[in-house]
Amino acid sequence: MKNIYLKLIAFFGLLSNYIIWYAIVSKNAILPDNDTLSEVISDTSGGGSIDAILAFWKDTIFWILAVVATAAFVFIGAKLLMARWNPEEFKKAIMYLVYVIVWLVLITAAWLIVTLVSSLNLN
Repeated sequence: MKNIYLKLIAFFGLLSNYIIWYAIVSKNAILPDNDTLSEVISDTSGGGSIDAILAFWKDTIFWILAVVATAAFVFIGAKLLMARWNPEEFKKAIMYLVYVIVWLVLITAAWLIVTLVSSLNLN
């Protein structure tokens, strides 16, 4: 029984590390580098503080996603450990896991679609 708990903890630890790695790789693949971003901000008319705020959130959205995903996977791991082979509690924890994975995929896909559409040149 103790061996199964250790395997679950290791699995969720590796899964959270993979989510963080995926968020970093996705951010680097989707977002422009900082030089391009600073040129875009300086070229906008007005260049007010709202541009700086939006640029900050554009840079940090995947870090926030990684932190939330890690917290969600730790929570699910704790729920699985506390289920103690109770089928109903185990089923709830697995459904939480499915929901978290679906929402992470949807959030990443939505960010990719918004970035793709915003980069279209319609001139």
